[in-house]
Amino acid sequence: MKKTVYVGLGNVSCDNLALNGIFGFIECFSADYYCTMCTTTNTEAQEGVCKLDFTLRFADIYNADVEALTTLAPGTNSHGVKAPCCLKNIEGLHVTQNFLVDSMHTLLEGVVPYELGCILYCLVNEKH
Repeated sequence: MKKTVYVGLGNVSCDNLALNGIFGFIECFSADYYCTMCTTTNTEAQEGVCKLDFTLRFADIYNADVEALTTLAPGTNSHGVKAPCCLKNIEGLHVTQNFLVDSMHTLLEGVVPYELGCILYCLVNEKH
């Protein structure tokens, strides 16, 4: 009996540096527009506290940024987009709809140690 199996790719999960590289975003997290999910500057990322503080990336804006690359000087980017996604021809996958995050790197190696340090500093030095 012959069967046909269809395979698709819905989301991509990897560390942030690799994800930015695969999706064609800049790979410098101290620059503006480094996020694959929103178009925030570094200053806005430090000051924002809820999702309403950030502007999500949408397919039409992302596509305009990719199109703008044709008129920009080599080595520059448009809102953090430096090249088209190498997976762009896979049906059903668009970089603006990839909402998976790498919790190991984002939380355990980033946010949690930083916030824990702030809490411990406050408890030891201010609350004694």
